Amino acid sequence: MNDVQVWDAIDYRVACAHYNSRYEIHERLLKAFQENAIHSYVDIALGIEEAGGNYSAAEHGLGPIILQQSSHEKVFQLARRLYTCQVPAQIPDIIYAENIPFLKVSVGSEMAALLKPELFWVANTRTIWAHLVMKHKNVQSANFELRAYHEEMPSEMAYHLWKQIYPLVGSSMTILASLGTKIAQAKGIEPGTVRFLWADAIADTSYNKYSH
Repeated sequence: MNDVQVWDAIDYRVACAHYNSRYEIHERLLKAFQENAIHSYVDIALGIEEAGGNYSAAEHGLGPIILQQSSHEKVFQLARRLYTCQVPAQIPDIIYAENIPFLKVSVGSEMAALLKPELFWVANTRTIWAHLVMKHKNVQSANFELRAYHEEMPSEMAYHLWKQIYPLVGSSMTILASLGTKIAQAKGIEPGTVRFLWADAIADTSYNKYSH
């Protein structure tokens, strides 16, 4: 199956539901951040209070581990730096500069994206898989890379390469958001309007259906 068929074959009602859920969480996170509600913000942003606040952290139970090694205040400090950033390419460097154990590109980029989804994107297993589908033009190659990652073989999915992959994912998500909008409209479905949350929803829906 080629990449165009992948994006066309998913259920865009599911993608829209995912988008709406994430948009609501974005609003909750932004409100907590702006009100300086440190504990409330961090518990959502690390997927502790709400799994959709950070799938990368929630799926691996990283939220409590991160806080055991660090603190709510330290994570909130990272959030402040992410929020004030104006250049997406600087996001990985900001994350690594804070040097919070277990909080690297996947978790940190999701924090950035849910604070400012019009500017920042998520670089996690789902979006990198979608990027690889677009790069290789087929699902099989993307799934091979994903299996290689899980088996700790040399792969574009290897965690230490995510910092380098991050800008490439942004380019792919921009294309995916535009393509998904056209497909959704053709199906009579209203697409998401915030680019990187919409692309994230399409990537998530596609990953759940086609990755193995």
